[in-house]
Amino acid sequence: MRSIEEKTDIPESCRDDLRQEIMNYIGAQLLVGRKFEYNNDVRLLKAMELKLFEAQRDAIIVQNHVSSVVDDETQQKIDLVKQRRIKYLGYNGVSATDVLNYVASIFARGDSKQDD
Repeated sequence: MRSIEEKTDIPESCRDDLRQEIMNYIGAQLLVGRKFEYNNDVRLLKAMELKLFEAQRDAIIVQNHVSSVVDDETQQKIDLVKQRRIKYLGYNGVSATDVLNYVASIFARGDSKQDD
């Protein structure tokens, strides 16, 4: 949620208020029997779109970089993982590729390291 909040135009000092406001809105929707729709809040929708675009952009950059430097042996391993996702986990080809690209982008950004 913090990474999404960073994409809003709201000052950091007010982000907790935004979070509380969203929680109140979700609760109010549930009380009247409605399902929460994230796209009903313009700020939240914009922030999520920006965050998703950023993540997708990173994946595309990594994919373009990796596809130009992967040797045949590594490509065979990638294809094997992709085929296992399709065969055993019910992914289709596009989804399996998306997951692998996403994981590659995490490693490329260094987000895979655990904070101590």
